[in-house]
Amino acid sequence: LDRDILRNRVYAGLSMASVWFGWDNGLPTAQTSPMYLAPTNQEFFAWPMWGQYYQSKGELGEEPQGAAPKSLLALADRWNRADDDLARASLWREMLRIHAQEIYAIGLLSEAPQPVVVSKRLRNVPEQGVWAYEPGAHFGVHRIDEFYFGEPSEQVIQ
Repeated sequence: LDRDILRNRVYAGLSMASVWFGWDNGLPTAQTSPMYLAPTNQEFFAWPMWGQYYQSKGELGEEPQGAAPKSLLALADRWNRADDDLARASLWREMLRIHAQEIYAIGLLSEAPQPVVVSKRLRNVPEQGVWAYEPGAHFGVHRIDEFYFGEPSEQVIQ
């Protein structure tokens, strides 16, 4: 199935279940936005119509139904207004607890190998690492600012 067709069917509420990539944030912290845990975006296939409702400020989609989705929205709003890491961490834990009870998504795999092609001239690139979109794009928490180009014959002591 073409990804655009699948996405459009899910967004329209015409799909009972789908398989897609899930949370691409492998390293959440108190400072990491938990918006993916609440029905704030139609791109999370567990609640496309609720996410659309949130994104459009009620103009499109469907209003979230049930206590848990409404709690997730309230917790996400409180996280956005929290001004300290302890409060934000507590809100994260509560949102994760709700997800554990309600099972909005089922993770199928974790830490899948992801080959990365690197120029022989690019130096200081780790042999292995975490592949996660956030933080820092697909190279995660690696110090990309410390990568540099050199000649292939150079020996670099690490």
